[in-house]
Amino acid sequence: MENGLTLVIKIIFSLYIFVMMLRGLLEFTGAPAGNSIVKLIGQFTDPLVKPFKSFLPSFKGISTAVLVLLLVLKLIQWVLLLVLTGHGVHSVVGLFIISIGDLLRQILNLYFFMILIQAILSWLPTSIQEHPAMEVLNLLVAPALKPIQKFLPTLGGFDFSPLAALIVIQVVKMIIITPFISVGVRMMLL
Repeated sequence: MENGLTLVIKIIFSLYIFVMMLRGLLEFTGAPAGNSIVKLIGQFTDPLVKPFKSFLPSFKGISTAVLVLLLVLKLIQWVLLLVLTGHGVHSVVGLFIISIGDLLRQILNLYFFMILIQAILSWLPTSIQEHPAMEVLNLLVAPALKPIQKFLPTLGGFDFSPLAALIVIQVVKMIIITPFISVGVRMMLL
């Protein structure tokens, strides 16, 4: 059973990691810096990212500063949770495996909900499609849907790529991510 402090730690770290992931994805997709959502995320994450950017340059559009910070934040979160629950850190390798697996699971969950929200909002009037948040959402979701759209054309005017992407995400989580995290958990228990 969770106590209040572990719940607060989970919530605070998960929310900040979520925003940091959005920043990394927005940088990768080349989101316009003038977008109000992009500005807000930048202001919220700049205090941590800017110092790291000076010595961790981007590589092929991927911000290594954001990646390093995501891993460090996740490691800190897990260390705090393990210590507070009395488990301690018994394997540094196991801790890294759990942290990386948890980050991958969190990014897949993020994409799952972004794709689902975009699919639902696409049925609404065009005035909503012009909102700055939709511009960002469309930019973030496009790289995940484009490969599927190459193999799965629209049928009768309906785009089934979001449904296929949601299924793929769930399968990847089940077949790859969950067993990967389990390896880290087993290493921590030794």
